[in-house]
Amino acid sequence: MKCFEEATEVRMECLVEDHPDIVVSLAKKGMVQFALDQLEEAQQSFEQALNIRQHVLDSDHLELAKIRNNLGCVMYQRGQLVDALECFTASLNIQRKWLEGPIRRESTVFDTSVTLGNMGKVFFDRNDNKMSQSISEEALLLQTTTFRKDHDIVLTTLRNLACAKVKNGEETKAINLYNSILRSQTAKYGCNSQYAVETKGLMCMIYVELDKFEEAQHCLTGVLQWQRENLEEHHPAVQKADDIMKRLEETIDDDDSVWI
Repeated sequence: MKCFEEATEVRMECLVEDHPDIVVSLAKKGMVQFALDQLEEAQQSFEQALNIRQHVLDSDHLELAKIRNNLGCVMYQRGQLVDALECFTASLNIQRKWLEGPIRRESTVFDTSVTLGNMGKVFFDRNDNKMSQSISEEALLLQTTTFRKDHDIVLTTLRNLACAKVKNGEETKAINLYNSILRSQTAKYGCNSQYAVETKGLMCMIYVELDKFEEAQHCLTGVLQWQRENLEEHHPAVQKADDIMKRLEETIDDDDSVWI
């Protein structure tokens, strides 16, 4: 962090006030501040970078889209959802113009889908689940024109879409999505990877909601196996999973739900 601060100070002293190298230092400093949870300082760095570049660059320059997206991420973490959505929307409007051009670059597709994913999170947190689902579907459609179905960003979007479908009461469709995610994770990372285990845990809870207790038990068995191999015996997660398993076994044996 100290290096970025010193670099920014030196460049501001030695270069003209709108020099692009100053913006690079401010943006990098903002990203480090964001990683360190120094959100107010990060927001100031990104806002300063944006103020410099938008007076020099065309309004549809991709660099402005990146800065606005990063600024929106900081605002989102600070709970400034309206301001964050404005930043993401402005970023997306720029990115759409470049997607509609004669050349569609992979980096632009990636950045645009990230912006869409960020917008989906805002709508999700505002309980606008239908809009969140629509945004995630658009992001997925865009991503699958360029990336493989097991690409990390595609799997992230599938998870976001599945969450939105659960909130919309479409649990069965969410399960289908999670099954697709699980197949990709198993092929890519292995059936006992942390990624696959997390997906199994989510599927377990949805199966419970659907009163499909045997399917829930099957998913939870894989979760417990991983936990016992990787966590301490008295870890809260292990104890919680054990408790859920006991309740599932009782429900299956008695054929009478104990869930409320």
